[in-house]
Amino acid sequence: AEKGAKVAVLEKQTEELFTWYGEDIAAYNSKFAIDAGFGSVYCTHAHRLQPAELYGDGIIFYGLGNWIFGGHTNPGNGKDPASYDTGIGQITLCRRGDQVTLDSYSFIPCSISSSLNLETGVPGPNSLNNYQPTPYVEGGEAWQRAMSIISGTYEGANYAVGNYWDILRAMGG
Repeated sequence: AEKGAKVAVLEKQTEELFTWYGEDIAAYNSKFAIDAGFGSVYCTHAHRLQPAELYGDGIIFYGLGNWIFGGHTNPGNGKDPASYDTGIGQITLCRRGDQVTLDSYSFIPCSISSSLNLETGVPGPNSLNNYQPTPYVEGGEAWQRAMSIISGTYEGANYAVGNYWDILRAMGG
């Protein structure tokens, strides 16, 4: 962490795409960053919501999914409602004198699009991604699914695609 900073947040890219469970190396590196003095770590690139965890004196968000993702108008090809899951990770800091510490964190589960059923999170036949992130209905099926992913208790299929560079090479890119 930067010398003299009261709180430092690390944003880092991970390699494995489209999986709801973080990589072991992402967990190792994120915990290393917290141990080195960062107050929070936010991992990107998985294109999927992933768990968060309190570690030491910090919080790690392993992946908050896509917020506004223009790469696909129909994520999950209409078959995987969880591919629309994203959210807002909030951290609350506490200042006591010169010390600033993590007080708590919260998560607001959202859809990357307002065009699907925000209770169930199920895309309808004409619900293409309209790039308008919208909170899920609290307590609804989609809200519960997103909360189970962020808490690490999700038991749905893990549609891991693998390393992006391997995919590009396979496509001749």
